[in-house]
Amino acid sequence: MTLSNTATRSNHRRSVALIFCGLVLLWVLSAVGLYAFYVDSVASYRADAHDRVFLNTRYHAYNQSALLNAKLNELDGMLLSTRAILAQRDIPPNVMSELLTLRKTYSPEVADFVVLDASGSIVAWTRDPAEPKPHLNDRGYFQAHVWVTDDKPFLSSPDVARITDGPTFVAMSRAIRSPEGQFLGVIAVAIRLEELAELLGGVTEWETGMTTVLADQHGRLILRRPFVPYQPGQVLESIAAYRGNVPDRDSFVLVSPFDGNERRVSFERVQDWPWLAFVGSDLSAVYADIARYARAEAIRLAVSIALVTVLMGFLGWLTWRRMQSEQRLIDDIIQRQAIEKRLEWQANHDALTELPNRKLFYDRFTMTLQRCERYQYGAALIYIDLDGFKAVNDRWGHAMGDALLMDVARRLLKAVRSSDTVARLAGDEFVVLAEQCDRAQAKALAEKLRRTLMDPLITGGETIPMSASLGYVVVSEDGSDMDTLMNAADRAMYRAKNAGKNCIADRTSVVAPLAS
Repeated sequence: MTLSNTATRSNHRRSVALIFCGLVLLWVLSAVGLYAFYVDSVASYRADAHDRVFLNTRYHAYNQSALLNAKLNELDGMLLSTRAILAQRDIPPNVMSELLTLRKTYSPEVADFVVLDASGSIVAWTRDPAEPKPHLNDRGYFQAHVWVTDDKPFLSSPDVARITDGPTFVAMSRAIRSPEGQFLGVIAVAIRLEELAELLGGVTEWETGMTTVLADQHGRLILRRPFVPYQPGQVLESIAAYRGNVPDRDSFVLVSPFDGNERRVSFERVQDWPWLAFVGSDLSAVYADIARYARAEAIRLAVSIALVTVLMGFLGWLTWRRMQSEQRLIDDIIQRQAIEKRLEWQANHDALTELPNRKLFYDRFTMTLQRCERYQYGAALIYIDLDGFKAVNDRWGHAMGDALLMDVARRLLKAVRSSDTVARLAGDEFVVLAEQCDRAQAKALAEKLRRTLMDPLITGGETIPMSASLGYVVVSEDGSDMDTLMNAADRAMYRAKNAGKNCIADRTSVVAPLAS
């Protein structure tokens, strides 16, 4: 009946657990599916947003590059045409200056045109003839043509005009040579960086948070828009990282060294010139837009999971209500079984020490004797009686005596193997049954137990001395039936007690107590 009731309760609980596990699994799968959809949706939106920024910056970088290429080629064409005019005839310097001034009006980015002779002195320029004319033979756009015989244009690094309040500019120059190839001088045009930045701004003026940066192929900064005054020595670390192997175009995300914002940056090489056009788009607005979308999706996710949770909870409630009556019945059965099991345990154990009592000990002793006979090995039976226990009760009271008995039980259990049996027979009498022991091992175990019980009990500020007299016998050698062995062990114990207590004894000999 007990087994049947236990199985019924177990099956019922298993059925309930399976149903609820199924509901939980269904809820988990639904929640995971909804969350995966949320993650995928946000990831897709994030990827699309970044793709849009990427394509936008690539598009504008290409346009800036094409615009720069066209503007520089236009200015180079002006240099070539002006040089061709100057080479046709001997033109006076004042007429030459007028021609240069006329050419200057063609492009608002031009700060000055200048013609230098072979020594670097100004022959004609677009400034007031009365202004002092500095010697320019140390300028890079002059030095680049002195010892080079090719007819390629030169584009300088940014520089500052030597005149008062002069603009920051880059110079484009070409060599002037005789038909025989003799170096006669240089014609150059100074391009204002601020006006050049405005020209580039026309491409991106409708784009919020977009900046343009112009650098040479070594990463040295030429200008940026919105325009800031030129600071010599600024190098773009993103270009320096290529270690000279700069591709024609690339795109990456970085923290801007100018304003500290994270930007998507794309650059494009200017086709015919050693410059790189960078376009950067501030990602703050993109991140804010993605965050808004993620919050909206998170709200939808929370609502969806809440609805699924309510549905699963309702189904679980219906299941629970259906099985409540069965559960109560099974609980009643299990409660009765628990009471029966507790009563059975109490019938076989000592209530104070929770050790096996005489009844359970005799059952185990019977089984031990059967195993000893079958497998032909010995077992030790050790009878223990506490010394002076009555005096403890008389002096300190029965509560202290009970504490002493419980401490003895703990010490004995700690001293033996887990396979050995420690039982309380009555009062202060205990017995230990240890299988697979010969006489020497039985004696050693008895001595170990005697020593274990020698230390006083210290509790509640009181020190209670302890000792015990122990008698031991060995199954088969001292007898093979329970009564004989129990009587022999009991007599051995009394032999130890009569020998002065706190010692051990077998059938024939007594081990005297230690001096300590």
